[in-house]
Amino acid sequence: MISFAQQVSRAVRILRGNRDESARASHLVVNKGQFAYNELLFVGQAEREKCSQSTFSERKIMSTKTAFKRVALVAAAALAIGGISAVSANAAATPTLAGSGASSTAAAITGTYTAEIIVAGSADKYYTISSTGGSVNYPSAPATTSLSAAGASEIWSAGTGAIGTANFAGTESMTVSVYSATAGTQVVTLTGSNNAAITLTVTWGAAPVLSVANSIVASNTAADIAGVQKVTVATEDTGLTSVSTNGLLAGGAYVLVNNNASTPAAITTDTISASVSGPGILKVGSTYANANAAAGGRSVSNAQGVGSTATVLLLGDGTAGTSTVTVSDSTAGVVLGTFSVIFYSTTVAKLVATVHTNVPVAPVAGFASTATEGINGSVFATGGAPVSVKATDSNGNTIPSAAGITVTSGTTAVATVGAVTYDATNGYSYVNILPVSEGSTVITFSDTATGLVTATATVWVVPAVAASVVASTDAATYDPGTKVVYTLTAASAKGNPIADGTYTGFFSAAPTSNVGLQGALPGLVSTTFAGGVNTSTVYAPLATANVVIAGGTVIAGFLSSATATATNEADFTVLGSSDTAANAAVDAANEATDAANAATDAANAAADSADAATQAAQDAGDKADAALAAVTALSQQVTTVLAKVAAISALLVRIIKKVKA
Repeated sequence: MISFAQQVSRAVRILRGNRDESARASHLVVNKGQFAYNELLFVGQAEREKCSQSTFSERKIMSTKTAFKRVALVAAAALAIGGISAVSANAAATPTLAGSGASSTAAAITGTYTAEIIVAGSADKYYTISSTGGSVNYPSAPATTSLSAAGASEIWSAGTGAIGTANFAGTESMTVSVYSATAGTQVVTLTGSNNAAITLTVTWGAAPVLSVANSIVASNTAADIAGVQKVTVATEDTGLTSVSTNGLLAGGAYVLVNNNASTPAAITTDTISASVSGPGILKVGSTYANANAAAGGRSVSNAQGVGSTATVLLLGDGTAGTSTVTVSDSTAGVVLGTFSVIFYSTTVAKLVATVHTNVPVAPVAGFASTATEGINGSVFATGGAPVSVKATDSNGNTIPSAAGITVTSGTTAVATVGAVTYDATNGYSYVNILPVSEGSTVITFSDTATGLVTATATVWVVPAVAASVVASTDAATYDPGTKVVYTLTAASAKGNPIADGTYTGFFSAAPTSNVGLQGALPGLVSTTFAGGVNTSTVYAPLATANVVIAGGTVIAGFLSSATATATNEADFTVLGSSDTAANAAVDAANEATDAANAATDAANAAADSADAATQAAQDAGDKADAALAAVTALSQQVTTVLAKVAAISALLVRIIKKVKA
């Protein structure tokens, strides 16, 4: 093993011999390392004398260095003359120092050991490794006794011989670990014997703190779960599609756990757990595959390892009811969110039928029915139906299926019916209505399983053409500026409302008013009828007027015959200022009368109070007379007693005198 002085002489004085007189102001103290391939150097204090030893050594080194330069020049000239080219050392593989083997920066959690990788270059014989703002551990095992102090340096040399005698091959690597107990920045510097220094910056910070707001509990439907379609939403989803109690896989949730930083980062070390209130069995895993393979229970944790994501599965246990699953970060002990699943029974307990619109007996050009399904046997995918039926179980939960429900039409001369189809978008089953002629029919739904559960609805089949159109307003007179409801009522020849829907170009000439009105009357573009009625809102003028609204001209395409009529007028009167004043006077008179009546009532009440007071006074007088008589009698008694006392006193005086005599 080479001596301490030899190491210092070779590793420092020769290789750093080009430093100026500042090199003489300090010396280096060597502390033996514990490894065969390196030794630890510590910076000592400056020499206290005039550096005679340093000056003497430097003179010898400079002489040797000059000799080396001369030899190098001769060798280079010889190579050039002989036509031989030399490859520069800088062209060889260069060293790297990368955070986690990937970048020149790294992020780490305070109080932990983070591994970093040093890869040697082929032009260096050794490297000086130093660190500020933290410590470096050689080798990477986190042993406290092996940590170097902040600011210290270490030599990593090639081979097993003396430092500086062999080159690295450029393939060697050494894994070290960095450590810091406090937040801040650590800079690890790697300086080669030939290559310039390179650095690794490590940013130390506190461990991420769980944030419920930044975490996600997003539910998937049963259909999505098979492919684990992970929903990326900002807030939790609290509802899943209802599932049958007979199904194995009921539904699931995708969980993402984040910290509370301004830019959320995943927390990868916490365990996800879940518990269920209500029917069902839970399974939890980091993925759908290992969650499905995990053991089930009422309260489970992520048995497949920890991480920032998890899949929670809820399986039916054959019991109907609503289940609420609570998903938690069991490491932090906080609830992340919930989702619910409704388990329904396939046994129908109740059927409810609802009529949404009437049905047009025949299509008319320019007419679009409100009923978007079941018109003349056609089925549209946009939702809605003339009549629908909803099946529920004994708990009132919807059964999302049309299986086992049959339907009949009571009057097939008016309409026949098709099959019952479940509409998952709207959550009910609907039936196609095939119109035959104008009129009404009773549609009956039945549950074939029991034959006892039924529901009925009356559906009208009506034409989309009118035999009469009548215009009206909701009052005969209005105060200035008040709201006026203008109504068009369209009926068939049988007096039934025309079909519900939108009639494009219903008027060839739109309704008009003889005076200006705020608001909009029906126009030429389209007019919508529901139950045979169309309404518009306008406002009465501010001045006295007799307003006449001409009803417009209905095009022939929406009239049932040439004899069909349309009332072209709706009249109303706007009250003038004199009428308004009269009304105000009447109101004032009525108010005055009310006030007079109130005053009379008050006077009567006062009289009653006075009578009561008089009676009370009389009662008090009687009582006072009785009291006075009692006092007078008592006074007489007292006078009599006093007289007797005086007589006794006089008698005593006489007796005393006699006794003394």
